[in-house]
Amino acid sequence: MSTPQSIPQSNTLSTTESDILKIKNSNIQSVPESDTQTARQSDRQPASKSSRQPAQSNIQSVPESDTPTTQGSNTLSATHEEISLAVTGLSKGQQRVLRFLLSSREASNRSRTIPIGYDAISRHCVLSRSGSRKVIGELSQRGLITRLETKRGETQGSVYLLESIILYATQSSTHESEKSSTLPATYNDRSCSSNKELLLQDLILEGAFQELHPRSLASYLDKFDTGEDFQNFLDIANACIQAAKEGHGKPIQNPHGFLFAQLRAGYINPPEGYKSRKIRAQELRNQQLEEELATLRRLKEREQELQFALFVAQLTAEDLVRLEHDAQAAVKPHLGLSPAFQMDMQRDSILKQWFAQRTQLHQERSGQH
Repeated sequence: MSTPQSIPQSNTLSTTESDILKIKNSNIQSVPESDTQTARQSDRQPASKSSRQPAQSNIQSVPESDTPTTQGSNTLSATHEEISLAVTGLSKGQQRVLRFLLSSREASNRSRTIPIGYDAISRHCVLSRSGSRKVIGELSQRGLITRLETKRGETQGSVYLLESIILYATQSSTHESEKSSTLPATYNDRSCSSNKELLLQDLILEGAFQELHPRSLASYLDKFDTGEDFQNFLDIANACIQAAKEGHGKPIQNPHGFLFAQLRAGYINPPEGYKSRKIRAQELRNQQLEEELATLRRLKEREQELQFALFVAQLTAEDLVRLEHDAQAAVKPHLGLSPAFQMDMQRDSILKQWFAQRTQLHQERSGQH
């Protein structure tokens, strides 16, 4: 595997901006894709126009191993302000909070944050406490973050899981582009490789791909617009393999070979009934809300039953005499129903009327106060 031609040591001491611009892009040779596993031709799926998952292949990638080490003086530290989000439709406040969460991740687990409180979010993101709470709720509703736990005591705050659909990269604004023109070409290569490493860490390899090394997918990252698209491609491939095991469709003898064949082809056909992670997550949230709503309704109905039973138990002797008198007056001998049955019906009806009147009177008195 070839690397960019090195610059003699004596030249690095007197290198000017114009000298650096003379470094030709042609010095970087493309790396063949032969390192990936070969797949049998029989494992490739035919293309279906209605269900293709397109993958962009017109962007050349620079393999991570082609990036030589740079001197410490040429390395720029990524600051909080340099993180740029590839998530559309976010407000400025949501962007600030999301950048702050990304800059506050655990060193050992980059997919989750350290404990962060609303005060810290408000201070760093120029928001009120209620504004921070609102933005966190909005990001959770969009599926960008998930609150894992809330810690109390000396270290207070919530730990958030940053979902894999969040992409971030070193910001390259016009000012930074002009500034970076004076840096060695290898710096941009290093940034690209670093971002690829972060994206690879976000991919969830499960099912038939549990033993697959993430680095084997590095050369295919540039075929996808977002990490979510790549993850969806992997999920579809897993679903195809599982469907084949269950006797649906053509058998797949080499799961890894099947995946790489579809990656090279740039498309994959999802099996019948396939649901993306987003759809499954939304269905789970809906199911939880439906169960919570049903439980709440049952509890409210039970509350009404208990309040009515308590009302009946608190009736005085005079109330019971009046109840019998009113029920007896409502009985109709020629109705065709037994007097005892009619008495039970009338008692229940009168008690419910009394209970409704008392509830309304209580509400009116509460409203006056």
